[in-house]
Amino acid sequence: ESIPIGYVTIDISGRIYDLNPAGASLLRIDPIRQLNNFFFFFFFSSDEADASLLFLRRVLKEGKPDSLESKMKRQDETSFMAALQAAPVESGEGQGERLIIAFRDISRRKEIEEALRQHQLELETNRLELQELMAKLFTAQEEERRRIACDLHDDHCQRITALILEASAMEK
Repeated sequence: ESIPIGYVTIDISGRIYDLNPAGASLLRIDPIRQLNNFFFFFFFSSDEADASLLFLRRVLKEGKPDSLESKMKRQDETSFMAALQAAPVESGEGQGERLIIAFRDISRRKEIEEALRQHQLELETNRLELQELMAKLFTAQEEERRRIACDLHDDHCQRITALILEASAMEK
């Protein structure tokens, strides 16, 4: 009852049989209301409901615990990202197959992951831009070296050659 993670027990149709206070708080369900009026699948975002249903059926069929991250919605229609861990439960005679699902809000973690992904994209963009600028810098340096070499060759070498020729002429 005092665990800060939501726990819910459901049957194969999704009917909620048991929900702890943290789960009720997370889904914003009034704890006084009767739980048998609620189906757990109601709390999945419409675009994720099918995948979540298939996930829970697979856990029941395989009889092994598994986990899923899915977008869920609260009773007041606000949404959040949730990490779910589902496992089949041994139930009494005549109760049918049931699942226990632990779930928690991971919206903040997802926001941080998205911000990190954006920063990584920006970093990669900046790295590529830096590579392009370095290539331009090296090209500019090479062009400047060629220009200086041409100036030395064309101007100073010609003057030295002219001086050598003048000196030779004066020597004669």
